[in-house]
Amino acid sequence: MVSVRSVRCVLGSFAVIASASQWVAPSQAGEARRSIHITSATVLCLAQQGLQPTGKPVGAKGKRPAGIAVFGVSGLGLGVRDGDVVTDILGQPVRSVAQGIALIIAARVSNRATIEGTVWHAMRPYTVTVEQPYAMPDCSAEDSDCWKSQCAQDKKTKAKSPASSRASEKR
Repeated sequence: MVSVRSVRCVLGSFAVIASASQWVAPSQAGEARRSIHITSATVLCLAQQGLQPTGKPVGAKGKRPAGIAVFGVSGLGLGVRDGDVVTDILGQPVRSVAQGIALIIAARVSNRATIEGTVWHAMRPYTVTVEQPYAMPDCSAEDSDCWKSQCAQDKKTKAKSPASSRASEKR
C-alpha cells in the first residue's frame, strides 16, 4: 500500500524528473551526456513544501521526442527549468502526467533506490537521477523547523559535492 507521504514524495520526484526519453546515445551524438543528480533529502524537502509543478504534453521537435513540458520548477534549484521536456522515465516514453506518475509509483513500489529519466533543455538531453526517500526523517508533519533543518543539511551536502558543481557547469 502506498502512503500519502509516499505519494507526496512521488509527486516531488515527478516534479524533479518528469523525465527520460528515446535519445541518441552520447557516442553517436559526439558529445558527453549531461546529468543532474537530485538527493533524497531534496525530494523530501520539496514534498514537505507541498510544491506541485505542472506538466503539459508536447509533440516531438527536431531530435527531441514528444513528452511533457514541466512548469513551476525553475526556482527550485534543481537544474531543471520551466519548459524543459521530460520524454521518458526509466526508459519508458512519457506522453502524459498520469503516465509519468504511474511509472514513478511502480518504481517506488519495487523499492528502486533511484529513478532515472531524461529532461530536454534547449534541444539537449540531460540524464536526471533522483534518489528515492524511503526512510522518513523523524519529523511530525506539522514540525516545519524539523523539515527545514533537513533541507539545510542537504544544501550543505550539495555545496561540498564536486559532482553537483560539474553538473551545474555543464548546463
